[in-house]
Amino acid sequence: LHFLVDLFAEWTLPESNIPITLLNQIINSVSQLSDMFQKTHHCQWMVDGLLRILINHPLEDTIVHSKLLFTLCKAISLLQADKAGEKLMPFIEEALTSDFLVLQQSALNGSFYLLESQLGCFEGSLVAILAEFVINKLEYDITMPINYIASVWAVAVTIREKFPEECENSEGFTMLLMQFGMKVLSEQSTPFMLYQFVIRGFQRLVLSFSLPSSEFEILTHLSTNQLERDDPQKCLSAFGLLMTCMYCGREGSRVINLERDQDSTDQMLAGAMDKMRKILDCVGHCCETQAKPLAAVICYLVTDFFPKEQMINTFVSEFLSPRQQNRHLISLVLYDLFQGMIIAGNFNQICEWVLLVLRNFVQLRPLSFSVWSTSVLLLCSSKNRNLSRFLPYIVHNINQVDSDMFILICKDFAENLTKDEKALFLEMLELGSKVHSVELAQNEYSAIFETLKEIPVAANEQ
Repeated sequence: LHFLVDLFAEWTLPESNIPITLLNQIINSVSQLSDMFQKTHHCQWMVDGLLRILINHPLEDTIVHSKLLFTLCKAISLLQADKAGEKLMPFIEEALTSDFLVLQQSALNGSFYLLESQLGCFEGSLVAILAEFVINKLEYDITMPINYIASVWAVAVTIREKFPEECENSEGFTMLLMQFGMKVLSEQSTPFMLYQFVIRGFQRLVLSFSLPSSEFEILTHLSTNQLERDDPQKCLSAFGLLMTCMYCGREGSRVINLERDQDSTDQMLAGAMDKMRKILDCVGHCCETQAKPLAAVICYLVTDFFPKEQMINTFVSEFLSPRQQNRHLISLVLYDLFQGMIIAGNFNQICEWVLLVLRNFVQLRPLSFSVWSTSVLLLCSSKNRNLSRFLPYIVHNINQVDSDMFILICKDFAENLTKDEKALFLEMLELGSKVHSVELAQNEYSAIFETLKEIPVAANEQ
């Protein structure tokens, strides 16, 4: 690295008279190597040498000027060099007014570094110039290069985040920013790279609390609606924005235990529940590639935003819903939910609840689906960790009846019941036997019913 810097320093001296093609390659190399510079004098050499070349190099050579401009902006932001920044300002202004998109994009990318460094010499003039430029460019034109649109968006988001006063002085800046982002996300033909870039920009604004409450609610609603997209990549990107909005919004105050009155808490729960229903709807109708990461996050959402006891009915209803195409994923969510309650010492409450809903499971048709569903329900509520390890095997074999496993699961569940609870459990099994006797006289329900009926009640179950 030191050898290259010394060599480039010698080649860029005024008396070296190197060819333009070599100069172009040197600037390219310096721009990339600058990420590895750790010493101040390396960056200082970049500023002194490249600024001299920029001032003396013909303006007609827009390619070299664009690369010089970007590299200098990076070096000045690292050095926090105000004086060099003042010398660079006219070149940035000229580049932004140029007819060449390459030069404009180079100025935008370089300005991004300067905005992040928040140099004093740029806070007024540069921000005002960039804000005016961005306002005129915040429109999605499919003919424009994606990288150029992304650069405009990055600068706009950074100005809104770090210089809110300047945005207030620029009429309609925030409104145009929101309209541009919403238009990009709403267009079906938007390339995924640009879609993802806009999502990340919105996430940054949400995480920095740079948006007023009205725009925040618009973003939450937008991200919720984007879950209905058929494209798995875009759907998952929108899901990330929705999570950001939930954890940073009103619902998120419950996660960090902020004190709220009861009415406010109820409103937060209702809002979070609406979003959860949208997520479950998405899991229900989308492909497994799209549904799997959504289901993996749901359990954490339940833990953070809802009382687990209130969510059991919601997930069981979703499991039983005829529209649900990914029951095996909902099964895994139910398992995590039940195991969390067991760890919290609420096993008796789980048994009561399972016996309450078991009637719906044993009456499902056909018989194979009923047995599978009942197996999943009882296995999710089991305290037997060794038996629970079979859950992935069972949930991925929908409608396939394993009679021996079903009997084993039912026996394990019955062992933890009181006398009254066991009687109710036998009543449900007998109901399942009668319901499916038309389909098969000697079915799995009748077999387990006869087996458990003959087992005496233990003394500790009395």
